[in-house]
Amino acid sequence: MLENCPTGRSFSAATTEGVLVYSIDDSFIFDPTDLDIDVTPEAVDAALNEDKLSKALILSLRLHEDSLIKKCIFKVSPIDIPAVVSSIPYRYLQRLIEAFADLLESRPHLEFILRWCQELCKVHGNSIQQNSRKLLPALKSLQTAITRTHQDLKETCSSNEYMLQYLR
Repeated sequence: MLENCPTGRSFSAATTEGVLVYSIDDSFIFDPTDLDIDVTPEAVDAALNEDKLSKALILSLRLHEDSLIKKCIFKVSPIDIPAVVSSIPYRYLQRLIEAFADLLESRPHLEFILRWCQELCKVHGNSIQQNSRKLLPALKSLQTAITRTHQDLKETCSSNEYMLQYLR
């Protein structure tokens, strides 16, 4: 059986070897090894509705859907971040770090995302340090996003400081 994507940029084939997914996009990653019948976007929404935030985030990380991952991240209150971070298994850290780097690039809630990053380093610091080679690309993109944000804030603060001096 062969199915085309509505965008025309990918297609999938169900064969005796399994499901094969072909895509023009390099960024498209489909990893079905972590999926089962209960891992669906509907299951993520159900977990969010039941306030099972850790479960919802893990399900969204398993699906590797950026929109669901971000939705779950923003559903967590700042008070609950430590509990949710401590429930995340190591194998999902890379996806989570990549999501934080993407979120910092758009900067919707800077302090909130930095709090997530800080808690992630506190809770999973040893795992991150021991497996730094595997996580290096994600960590570099996070560092780049944080550095860029710092530079933008520095420029804004300097500009404001000079404006205040002028107004005095």
